[in-house]
Amino acid sequence: MGYPDMKALQIKPDSMTALHIEKTLGMVPKFFHSPIIKAYNDKIEEYHREREANLFMLGVQEYVPEVLMLDKEEIKRLAKRLSLQNKKNMEQAFCEATLFLFTAYKPFLELGCFPFLLDGIQKKIKEYAYIIGVNFALSHHLSAPKGSTKQGREKRLSCKIWWCNQLEASKKREFEELSRVLGILGRDQMYVTNLGHAFQKQKEENTRENLASKEIVCEETGEKLDLLEFLDGSLANPANKFSELYGVAKGFEAYAKKNDHKGVMLTITLPGFQHANSEKFGFEFEDQSGEENGAKKIQTRVREGQAQLSNGWNRCTTAFKYIGVYPYGQRVVESHLDGTVHWHVGIFLPKDKISEVTDIVKNEFLSKVTPDEKGAKKHRVTAVEEDHKKGAFSSYMFKYLSKTLEAYGVGADDEAPDEDAKNTMPRAKSWASIHGIRRVQMVGGASIGVWRELRRCKDKLSGVLEDARICANSNDWVGYFELQGGHEEPQRKHKIQRLSSEKVDKDTGEIKTNRYGEKIKYTKGIKSGDLRVITRTKTWVIKDKATGETESDDFLSTTIGIDLLEVNPENTIDYPFFYDDPDLNLPNPFLRIGGQSCDPWTINSNSRE
Repeated sequence: MGYPDMKALQIKPDSMTALHIEKTLGMVPKFFHSPIIKAYNDKIEEYHREREANLFMLGVQEYVPEVLMLDKEEIKRLAKRLSLQNKKNMEQAFCEATLFLFTAYKPFLELGCFPFLLDGIQKKIKEYAYIIGVNFALSHHLSAPKGSTKQGREKRLSCKIWWCNQLEASKKREFEELSRVLGILGRDQMYVTNLGHAFQKQKEENTRENLASKEIVCEETGEKLDLLEFLDGSLANPANKFSELYGVAKGFEAYAKKNDHKGVMLTITLPGFQHANSEKFGFEFEDQSGEENGAKKIQTRVREGQAQLSNGWNRCTTAFKYIGVYPYGQRVVESHLDGTVHWHVGIFLPKDKISEVTDIVKNEFLSKVTPDEKGAKKHRVTAVEEDHKKGAFSSYMFKYLSKTLEAYGVGADDEAPDEDAKNTMPRAKSWASIHGIRRVQMVGGASIGVWRELRRCKDKLSGVLEDARICANSNDWVGYFELQGGHEEPQRKHKIQRLSSEKVDKDTGEIKTNRYGEKIKYTKGIKSGDLRVITRTKTWVIKDKATGETESDDFLSTTIGIDLLEVNPENTIDYPFFYDDPDLNLPNPFLRIGGQSCDPWTINSNSRE
């Protein structure tokens, strides 16, 4: 036999079966050989024949993507081939749609309706070509492209750089997904595989080493700051981010108390058959008819599960509006030991609406999908109402926020009671990084980005901006929230908004664009009606300490996911952020090395209308 692990087979396969097994093992990294052989033996033991075991092998072959066995250079070559193929597909679709639509509408065009129909026909043609391109990307387990313009999204679909980045991310995700299918994740390897976690740790170490060799320089004044030291003192530091988010939770709690609202913690998870530890998860086979039906894949990938929960929650928020409820709070995304996603949504709302809201959520996530599944009514959706006898609601949120970001004072991990959350938190972080999951988002509430810009303002402002500045500089989140319109006012109608601007090339005076032709925008200040306040007056660039070479504008965004244009060390702040809670002993979220405070420089933490 060609592979050492095949010696562990319970039966001696014939030559054709042996080739079938060898083909499967040759399609996956050696890491999976032993689990696949074990699964093959389990099928034989369960069904007492080879057919189901061979079908399992066929299912693995159909599931495993090409990218899983490729190195970086091979991924680059594959990206180039697929980008060219997709460009050809979109061009062909464009031509086919053009021929079909102009032929179909020819009688109307001959009657002189050309000006009225041409724009609509061209729009339909472009939409069809774009859909063909997106479907090609989806067929390779990639996500639809994101961009600020439709033209930019179309260009990504035929760009080899976009394909290369997506395929590299897909390789890591598919490695973890195959581990979920084969039952590798669990008590021994929680959330992610040991290899996946080690890869993420090494990546973080390499990133910090790279950042340590850079400095951030002000173009106007020549002021220099150590980049890594600056980032450690900013919200890029998870400890600081945690402090801020907990402060928001405390602010929401104070607002709810003032308005006689009550908190409810909703825990939402996927149906049991979509969990990787389910007997129905992975490759199952229907053999009732005695005919070969092939592998039936019922696996839900992590990102698919996240999208399923997100879409369901969006439908819930739409239903909330029909009954006049506008909840506000925070949403935390976590993983089960087997890598399956679930949500904790801590929200505040009027006391008399809690029952209606929980019914809407249960109807969406329970009644619509396998409602009779064993344990579904107990575990699919749970709602725990605020109980002051047991403690503050913000303390309940503290547990989930802390476990997600820094594991301060959490103790044992809920998913693994024998493990301290301090030890499991890095693995949960690796899980989120690999699958591209945003772990914490706001539900309703006011813009924390505007709040941060207000805290940069040192001088007295005018009108409502001055009232908001006073609230921000006195840590009065309740006053700021009320000033913006309260919980019933959607963000787009808030009195104070962020002021955006395009980045301009100082040499040519032209507006800068990215490689996809999209204008590069950044937050410049705040606005309210005709009032404008500029909070970012300086331009900062990142340079190499040794050579002095200037890094590209997307250096930080591609390295740690933060845009360079959001970095603004101006107007430092010399007071703690939000609430100083002595019981929790939280750190100053803006304490830089050496004791100096620094300004917030990230913008969004929100997911609101």
